[in-house]
Amino acid sequence: MTLTDALIATWPRDPETGLICAGTELATFAPKDDATLAVLEQQMRDHGQAPRFLIGPEDAQLDQRLAAAGYLSADPATLFAAPANAIATERPPAISAFDVWAPLRIIDELWADEGLDPRQRAGMDHLPAPKTAVLGRVNDRVAGAAFAIIHGNTAIIQAFGVVPSQRRQRTAINMMRHAAFWALDHGADTVAALVPAHTPEAQSLCASLGMRDVGHYHYRICMPNEAQAVD
Repeated sequence: MTLTDALIATWPRDPETGLICAGTELATFAPKDDATLAVLEQQMRDHGQAPRFLIGPEDAQLDQRLAAAGYLSADPATLFAAPANAIATERPPAISAFDVWAPLRIIDELWADEGLDPRQRAGMDHLPAPKTAVLGRVNDRVAGAAFAIIHGNTAIIQAFGVVPSQRRQRTAINMMRHAAFWALDHGADTVAALVPAHTPEAQSLCASLGMRDVGHYHYRICMPNEAQAVD
């Protein structure tokens, strides 16, 4: 099982359409054949959605074909990963981070403030356990929240956000270390996170925890009246 397999299995889906949540848009994973590509393109159009595919390291040929057909590249991201025990080297200070499922209302409010799409939040409820929300605290205040879910031996960290006024106080590090301990407690030996290119702070966090760049992802988007048939 690859890390891409873990991403596919744990990515929240819109409960109504079954499409994956891509920020405030919907998308699907890269199809493996032309027949599936045509079906998925039509499915997204039927839902009023421009076709949008998540492209991973193993999708280079499809990526080239979509580019040649006029699909635009957007939202690059890097997948970081590390052994869970390399991150879980010391317990965070008491009450600085803890896990809970279902999420407390304050976690949902923080995610909403951070711009988490309601469909993505609803999709979390439909994913299988083990999963949890990680809450960060500092200065007696809620400081951050994240979603962690395990597939196979990998814990994927998603929806990671820290309140701007509470940053630079080790909240993110405490949350990641807590998530790594939770992962170990639930049978995972690897922690991974897909980090957008436009968040250098998050990339620096992953690097500081010893997480390595293990793959690059981006979307291919069919803009109206621009794409041609994919040959």
